[in-house]
Amino acid sequence: EGLCTNYRNAVVNKNAGVDEAKVVHIMKQILSRVFKEFVDPYEFPSYHSRMLEPYNYYNFGQEYVKCMIDFENSYIGNLDRFEDVQRQLERGENVVLLANHQSEADP
Repeated sequence: EGLCTNYRNAVVNKNAGVDEAKVVHIMKQILSRVFKEFVDPYEFPSYHSRMLEPYNYYNFGQEYVKCMIDFENSYIGNLDRFEDVQRQLERGENVVLLANHQSEADP
């Protein structure tokens, strides 16, 4: 209940198109995936490729997070670092980007 209430309070009427129905739609997806994992858990091997079927977790992550972003007032910080990466790639150099998996919208 806390997840649903907190998410609803954070997103409803904050961004265009985000209403109670949208929150219900998203929470239903979460509950169905949690239930599925209880019934038939997926065991990740030590290496796996991106999977978009039978359920597209990437699209779900984008939909879930999109509701929380204030696009009118958001910006990309340290843009110069991304420009540096682009130049390095153009020169054929290797670039390694690290991310905390729990904070990205790609579960």
